[in-house]
Amino acid sequence: MIAGAETGPRTPGAVEARVARALLLTRPFVHLHPWEPHFLTLDEGALHYLDEGPAGAEPILCLHGNPTWCFAWRALVEDLAGRYRVVAPDHLGCGLSDKPGGARYDLAAHVDRLDRLVQSLDL
Repeated sequence: MIAGAETGPRTPGAVEARVARALLLTRPFVHLHPWEPHFLTLDEGALHYLDEGPAGAEPILCLHGNPTWCFAWRALVEDLAGRYRVVAPDHLGCGLSDKPGGARYDLAAHVDRLDRLVQSLDL
């Protein structure tokens, strides 16, 4: 999502709209970031993540620093996704995740959201 964008509604089709917007935003460099976007909808906003590789494979969780996004892991995702399940989220406020003005962006909040992602993906 674009910096400063409002968090979208939690209605049917909202996630599909986010995916369409993410694909549109990544189009100029799709050859460098060819993966389908995924989103976990949280109360604070939608958390974008990549989930590549065999579903039953051993997972590798790639976490970016600040300020960056999952794009930083593109070469690793490409190299490892044939053997491992590689999950690379964008922290809330970064990359293709929502950037709500009222959200907390401290370490504890990022850890909590990451825990919810790990639980939802059964990693």
